[in-house]
Amino acid sequence: MTEVKIKTTSGAIISVKGTTAEVNEILDFWQRREDYFKRRRFYFRHFEDDRNREAHEKTMPFFNNKKTISSPKARVIELIKDGFFNDYRTLPEIRERIQKQYELYIANASLHPTLMLLIGQGKLEREKRKNGLWGYKEVKEEGKNGKT
Repeated sequence: MTEVKIKTTSGAIISVKGTTAEVNEILDFWQRREDYFKRRRFYFRHFEDDRNREAHEKTMPFFNNKKTISSPKARVIELIKDGFFNDYRTLPEIRERIQKQYELYIANASLHPTLMLLIGQGKLEREKRKNGLWGYKEVKEEGKNGKT
């Protein structure tokens, strides 16, 4: 049995007993954890001023709010706000735009129920187009009832 004491950056002391392989695994875990928090502290200490942080976040895709929206519904609502649905848009056009703008693939099985939910909430309407596909468009203020 091997025994090791680990001192964390917060000052806590952790005592670990186990085989050499188990102790090495735990040491690797704690080293990765400490490295992660060092990088995090290093990044955030440079941005005491919000303007500097915002300018830097625009250059880093994982901090860009438009790329970290978590749900298909939130992404479609962002597209509505951007004016993408001023004209009728088909499901393939919507999916392609989300892939391009948010760098994320959304399957039809996830996107279609989201669009139907937004139709039910009165944010979108739909109409069958001449090509046989459904077109989705933003509902303007005067008519809030969606078509199905």
